Amino acid sequence: MTILMAIRLFISGAKGISSIQLAADGEMTIKSAWVLAHKMREAQIKNQLGRQLSGIVEIDGSTYGGYYHQVNEKAERIDRRKLGNITGKEMSVVVARERSTKDRVGLSVCTVVPHEADSRPFIVDSVDRFAKVYADDGSHWDALAAAFDIDQVNHSQRYYDKGICTNQAESYFSRVDRMEMGTHHHIAGDYLWGYACDAVWREDKRRDTQRERFQSILTGLLGNPVSRTMKGYWQRHLEITSEEPNLEATLLIEEENLADDETEGMSQKDIIALFGRDALPAQRRESGRKQWKVRKPFAPRKPDIRPKPWSELQQPRGLPSFIP
Repeated sequence: MTILMAIRLFISGAKGISSIQLAADGEMTIKSAWVLAHKMREAQIKNQLGRQLSGIVEIDGSTYGGYYHQVNEKAERIDRRKLGNITGKEMSVVVARERSTKDRVGLSVCTVVPHEADSRPFIVDSVDRFAKVYADDGSHWDALAAAFDIDQVNHSQRYYDKGICTNQAESYFSRVDRMEMGTHHHIAGDYLWGYACDAVWREDKRRDTQRERFQSILTGLLGNPVSRTMKGYWQRHLEITSEEPNLEATLLIEEENLADDETEGMSQKDIIALFGRDALPAQRRESGRKQWKVRKPFAPRKPDIRPKPWSELQQPRGLPSFIP
């Protein structure tokens, strides 16, 4: 019953629902709500894999993440817009959307890449060769002319040019921006693909009834095998591969070395003040009737060596020969 209630709450928001709100309304812990929400997003990801778009398809991209925190003094601040991706964490979400007709709502697909130009193989795989493609004036889209009938509009001069526009793609990013600003507040990082596919699902299902949305999520969850990303997430289970049978022993040795490095070069007084008396090495521990045990400060007991979220779903894509 808790899962069914969570699905009902998950599908109700036009801009999504945060894990904190899901936990409060669904009467569960925040940890459970966060994992359950990402399992639903994983089902949304798998529902979009292998999708082929046809007709008129609009493509566009937007960047997320890589926020740069300004310094305290105003005189020392600089314009962040001129810095580029200085944190190295900025990622691009690229979407391809079919134009809707009177008979059906157009479908959408999205991907997450380091740079917008890196999405060209994804566009080639996801769009039918006979589709009409509309894009902005980005020079990286020029190479797609070898595979598609593509028209581009120069946004520095106009947003619409004789039927050529990317308004549907812009509408998608408007929803993503509002999800980030008003609901999740932070959708960057490793889980950006899940949030992006969540927005795709909400765009494609915007005209469906609540019953149809509920059935869509429930069918995806029932048809989805055990999540390799979310299973045992909070337990930090180690995934030991057959290729590296001694991986766990190696990690435990590195963990012990990390604990020793925490107190290296520190005085006895500083160690006791920061980590407690039991963190003192044996040779520096004062004698007493109580036998102190060495604690490993700030060292994870079981390091998380799992791959990036949903990495098993991200198939490697090679650049077609006609793309330079």
